[in-house]
Amino acid sequence: MNPVGEPQTPASLTGFVLHPMNPLPMKSRFLIIALFACLSILGCKKDGIAATERLIVNTWKLSKYSVNGTDKTGSLLISDFTEENKENSFYGYSYWCINSNQDTIAEKGSTYQLYADADSVSFYATFEIPLTIDDTIVGSRWCRILRLTESKFVYEFQLNGRLHEFQMVGI
Repeated sequence: MNPVGEPQTPASLTGFVLHPMNPLPMKSRFLIIALFACLSILGCKKDGIAATERLIVNTWKLSKYSVNGTDKTGSLLISDFTEENKENSFYGYSYWCINSNQDTIAEKGSTYQLYADADSVSFYATFEIPLTIDDTIVGSRWCRILRLTESKFVYEFQLNGRLHEFQMVGI
């Protein structure tokens, strides 16, 4: 029995009765909206990783290199830079190193790990690439994926206080 003397029902235990003319209290509405928001964010994150894993598996060739939005492709110390991303987070990359003495080819292999947040998908990978006279990538780096389709892969990373962008095409 409740204080009024009426038998307690599940609706009276909760403090409100669902009725067409009696909408949900504000607190309940907020909780329902928060629940749907969390589920949609978690769902997108999982879908983002799965879609990225499917699309990233390819052989990619560098088509454009820029620093802080300025095309620096002509300043590269390397040519024919390619990445081959395989399933299970393995990737290999190769390039011709152009120097005054002789041309040499470098082939490297490593692994990458994909990460997703609410806004983007990134990967963490290890590189050793002499890009320009001013910039050489040595070590691990966070790279944010800007675009990824079956034929185009664009990502950016920070190096020496500048934003570097690789635009790759599928081959």
